[in-house]
Amino acid sequence: MTNLKDRSFAGAVPACLALLASLASYAGQPRYAHSILTPAIISSASECRVSQPVAMTLTRTACNMGHAVEHRFDWGNGATSEWSFAASDTNQWLAAGMFEIRAQARCTNGFMPVTSDWSSAFGLTVRGFASAGLDRDGDGIADPCTYDAASGAWNYLCSGSGAEGAIAWGWEEAEAVPGDFDGDGKADPAVYHRDSGCWYIYYSSTLAMGALTWGNMYARPMAGDFNGDGLSDPAVYEQDSGEWYVYLNGLNTSIAVQWGWYEARPIPADYDGDGSTDFAVFHRASAAWYILQSASGAMRAENWGWKDARPAPADYDGDGRADLAVFDKASANWYILNSASASMTVANWG
Repeated sequence: MTNLKDRSFAGAVPACLALLASLASYAGQPRYAHSILTPAIISSASECRVSQPVAMTLTRTACNMGHAVEHRFDWGNGATSEWSFAASDTNQWLAAGMFEIRAQARCTNGFMPVTSDWSSAFGLTVRGFASAGLDRDGDGIADPCTYDAASGAWNYLCSGSGAEGAIAWGWEEAEAVPGDFDGDGKADPAVYHRDSGCWYIYYSSTLAMGALTWGNMYARPMAGDFNGDGLSDPAVYEQDSGEWYVYLNGLNTSIAVQWGWYEARPIPADYDGDGSTDFAVFHRASAAWYILQSASGAMRAENWGWKDARPAPADYDGDGRADLAVFDKASANWYILNSASASMTVANWG
């Protein structure tokens, strides 16, 4: 029998020490030992029409360890694609406007998974119809209305008489932001020019034009009576921070409020009926509405719509409160949740 005390371990000790040193070296690797490049977006189109499919392709996507890399796109409209190993994807935008598209890469293999920063924005201008609900005839009930960015034409259906109306106000690079800026009870056609941050308003009371610089090319414009004085206030929403900047029309001053996040889309309206516009956002992926009610300061959360529906809140039933509503571009149907009766109305227009 071999005596263990007589066995020599002289050859095994160096090998063990080398293995321990190797493991210690690997375990001590810093995070940045596994790295990934931030992708860049290329596309054959910098503008398109509403509902036109546009393909986006990524370059510079690589992991320093040679693993397969996943990608996703932020389409700039509140929607984000799923992670995919494909370096390209296609999307359709269902509303006119300018959208900032970004991309991100990640590698989940290796000792330390890593995700890149969001890429620089790729600007895409979508031209075509925008939809909204606004009171053009002054009867206190919102009228379905469409705006054609290509021609600058507004077409609306008066709820009181059933008559159709039209007005030309805008051009291809202008976005529709209607509101009652002169306080006469009728919605004024208004457009926003991103490059200059300028608002152009057609006052229904005087048939004169007003102009105001408020915003920048990265901000999302909207209008609402945020202080309840009867005048619509120009406002912009910063997508990255969820910050709102409001120019109080009647007071010649401004306020800033944080309500929202990167994937949320602004949908301000008077949901609680107190006469002031509430800060609100719509999350397309979940069709969830998050409303900061000005009357109570409380949050209201509700689901209405689906991913590809365009939110168009307004007071369609005349009870003084904005109704949750969405517009389906494919069918031209409006799906309205009436706040007065909690019932649904479906209208075809657009």
